[in-house]
Amino acid sequence: MMEFDIEKIKNQIKELIERNYYKEAIEFLQVLIEEIPECIEFHSMYVVSLTMKGDIRKAIDIAQKGLAIDLYNFDLLYNLAYLYMNNNELSKALTMYEDALSYCNEIEIQENIKEIIRSLECEYNIEKAKKVVFFSKTGMDSFLKDIIKGLDSEFICIKMEVRANRSIDIGMEWADICWFEWCDELIVYGSKNYLANEKKIICRLHRYEAFTNYPENVVWENVDKLIIVTDHIKGLLVKKIPKIEESVDIITIFNGVDMAKYKLKERKYGFNIAYVGYIHSRKNPTLLLQIIDKLVKIDKKYKLYIAGEFQDSLIELYFNYQIEQMGLQENVVFEGWQDNIDEWLQDKNYILSTSIHESFGYGIAEAMSRGIKPIIHNFIFSKEIWGENYTFNTVDEAINMITDMNYNSNEYRKFIDENYSLEIQIEKIKTTLIEISSENNVLEKNLGDYIKRTRTKLSESLGFQKIKELTIVIPTYNRAKILEDDLKKGYKLGDQTKIVVDDYSDKNHRKALNELNGFMGIQKIVFHNENKGVAASVNTAVSFVKTKYVTFLGDDDIILSYDDKEYNENLKLLDINHNIIIPRYVVNLDSENKLSPGYDRGEFDGVTSSEILKNIFLTGEMYVFNAGAIYTKENVEKSLPNEIFRVSEDYVMLARILASNPYKKIKVSEDYIYVRRISNDTLSKTINFEKLSLHLLSLLISGYYCLKNRILTIDEVINAIRQRGEVLQKLYGYGVDFSEIIIMYIRNELELNELLEIIRKRDFIKNLTVENMPKEMIEIKEWILTNEVRFL
Repeated sequence: MMEFDIEKIKNQIKELIERNYYKEAIEFLQVLIEEIPECIEFHSMYVVSLTMKGDIRKAIDIAQKGLAIDLYNFDLLYNLAYLYMNNNELSKALTMYEDALSYCNEIEIQENIKEIIRSLECEYNIEKAKKVVFFSKTGMDSFLKDIIKGLDSEFICIKMEVRANRSIDIGMEWADICWFEWCDELIVYGSKNYLANEKKIICRLHRYEAFTNYPENVVWENVDKLIIVTDHIKGLLVKKIPKIEESVDIITIFNGVDMAKYKLKERKYGFNIAYVGYIHSRKNPTLLLQIIDKLVKIDKKYKLYIAGEFQDSLIELYFNYQIEQMGLQENVVFEGWQDNIDEWLQDKNYILSTSIHESFGYGIAEAMSRGIKPIIHNFIFSKEIWGENYTFNTVDEAINMITDMNYNSNEYRKFIDENYSLEIQIEKIKTTLIEISSENNVLEKNLGDYIKRTRTKLSESLGFQKIKELTIVIPTYNRAKILEDDLKKGYKLGDQTKIVVDDYSDKNHRKALNELNGFMGIQKIVFHNENKGVAASVNTAVSFVKTKYVTFLGDDDIILSYDDKEYNENLKLLDINHNIIIPRYVVNLDSENKLSPGYDRGEFDGVTSSEILKNIFLTGEMYVFNAGAIYTKENVEKSLPNEIFRVSEDYVMLARILASNPYKKIKVSEDYIYVRRISNDTLSKTINFEKLSLHLLSLLISGYYCLKNRILTIDEVINAIRQRGEVLQKLYGYGVDFSEIIIMYIRNELELNELLEIIRKRDFIKNLTVENMPKEMIEIKEWILTNEVRFL
């Protein structure tokens, strides 16, 4: 369109607005911003018309789209600020008024804006909302729409479709947080931008990018968070870039399905099979045809309905040829790309996926949300996403799943709701944005409010609604006074049921403890007749637990609950798809009663047990996982530490619990907090060779479970144990000898009796015998022999 035509159109629209013909102006402008998007004046006119018509939400949307083209346009900034103000979004209004002020040339309007800003800051005590720019290439933003909608209540979100690097420069200059959707050339450029050190940067990697060279070209030191959509992608990245985790914080946030869009329809066994998506080699179309061919031979009523398009002409040629050769013309129905997939799924009984790899599989999730039974090929890491019940390896297995009369629509929808709902995804993304937008230390920032609340709780008499099915286990040794004081103040979850085991305290402490029996929920106090260690105390206590759930508490530590009802509700997760519940924050309390940050375990929320197991083995770091952790008693009974572990007993129990349910997840709760008293005489601070040996022996246990669950290879396990020994050697002058002996045993260069004899002679671990050694010492040898492992 030529220049004079545009000017003529502008005048026509202005006339319509001046004469209050807003409806007509809106209809005109709706077409114009699509045809001539670079004309910002049309966006401004559109915003004004919508505002005058009273459609505030739509006006905000158009203003944001205009800013995506010109972030420094005064009219759009000022109008957007006005719209936020009238929509009672005051934090956003403050941000936009400050931006508008920077580009205002009229003195009178400047003074008006300054007055509004003063009012918002002083009278209303409003803080500015953060500005987030989402960068993506044209047509690559389909995953962003729901996210931006979910974040819009708290952040000012602008989506920029990048056609030239100059757009990234402008967007990064304007934004507080820069979100790069996909790990492609955009984040490569953005991470090297002159603003990269100043701005908060997030990159979200989906799947295919992990198989390209893009990740290797990103300056990860300048990226604050790398979001992956499934856990296994981290392993792919680490293989390409071994030190990537040292450069950027990698977190998993699963994709989310908007459950409101997909209405449940209860279905049953039938004959209509759905396939949704593009068709190319990765989608494994050959397997698709093999399955439908075999089904048709069983019953000609089976039909495969395809909602999608070919992306490979050779595949299309082959696919059509095979349909003809197999005589499936009446049973394979191509219905093309579907704009309304929800409606298309209405009469379908199964969703079939034959892919060899997926990062997620929205088509599967959407169909399951509708109550459709999933039939999913066991692609790499599929069980991590979908569990074992819905996956198949062979054509026959797929046929059995489809012809099986068992069908439960509510179960399929519930699986998506509990694991992959949009609500869960948005909440985790919000938390991530809040974390990285803080100028202070992330842990300090996150814990700030919790520390304030903890101080308040500690200064008050606490109440706690007793939970019927939970027991607190408290091992104690010479701390009767602290225990009594904490109980009186309700610091140990009020009068919640407790089992206390005294590990042979002195006479005065035992006497004081005896008087606490029955006080504040103490159901039983057991007294050891010799000092056996924490592992023995835990084992003793658990034998007296009669409830379904159990948690462990140090005799000088504290658990505070902020929401008793939610705390209780969370316990039910342990009966569904969670293995452990932990409080997000652990706070330290020193001898002067000062609180300080300890641990933030938020990154573990929703992570599978297998991933945690791998993490604690490779790093040796537990993140004090047992602090406030809630387990089922059944899991604990199967995982109790051997009494030989006078240290590392919590590590051993954790490894066993994680390994028992590798596909179950971790629930991180912000409804309660764990407070550790820190003192210089803490037992764990005294280091000796036996403790270090027990630590290395505990690694053998978690390493075995990493092998058993196919999380790591034998060589990766051996290398990790060797490296841990070398680290301990540098720190304490001991570690290499014992780690190498363990490795010799694993490699079958030592028999069990020879290993025990060396340990006895060198006094590595006192009193380790065949009777009290961990069962995993035998099982790892059996596993290696059974699997015919070859060593490098």
